[in-house]
Amino acid sequence: MDIQQVAKRANVSTATVSRVINGYPNVSEEKVASVRKAISELNYVPNNHARNLRVGSARLFGLIVSDINNPFFPELIDAFEALAVEHGIDVIFTHTNYDPKRLHSCMRRMVDRNVDAIAVMTSEVDAEALELASRRVPIVLMNQSSYASVYRNVPVEYQTGFSEALEHLRSLGHRDIGFIAGPLTLSSAKRRHAAWMQAMKRLKLRVRKE
Repeated sequence: MDIQQVAKRANVSTATVSRVINGYPNVSEEKVASVRKAISELNYVPNNHARNLRVGSARLFGLIVSDINNPFFPELIDAFEALAVEHGIDVIFTHTNYDPKRLHSCMRRMVDRNVDAIAVMTSEVDAEALELASRRVPIVLMNQSSYASVYRNVPVEYQTGFSEALEHLRSLGHRDIGFIAGPLTLSSAKRRHAAWMQAMKRLKLRVRKE
């Protein structure tokens, strides 16, 4: 009996089954009930210890995000975990609530749990926290170009998304289009604004500062 059979019986993804088993939040009550029913019907018992002995490692990744209530991050968590489950890797995650100081405690807890690696998918980072954690485990960042020479970094490509969004609005006949940015103290917000400006100019749409 394996997790794929449980997922098939419950008609959900293997990532969802994993999240229910590990008590992660942001899973609908309907899916939780469906997974638990499938587990009961199939008499499925997770055997993490046996799996760890078989692969010779805890196979546990840590994922740190900024805010689980931001609609962007649950999708990121779900995609990250789905890929991890496909490779037999468990995931634990936490969030900083946009506070760089919390990154210290988040990463310390991850290291204390003996994770194999940590993905820091936050808009805010702390150099000291990154340096201390990287002594123990590999880390990867998201959209942190200023740290790209020190740590592996996954950049976000904004230009295509803005071009597609603006082309859609233009196809509907709209020409007076505004842009609401995040705080421009964040490099990611500056890059989004620059990508929007470039897309507007390419499509010959007027940019008004006001």
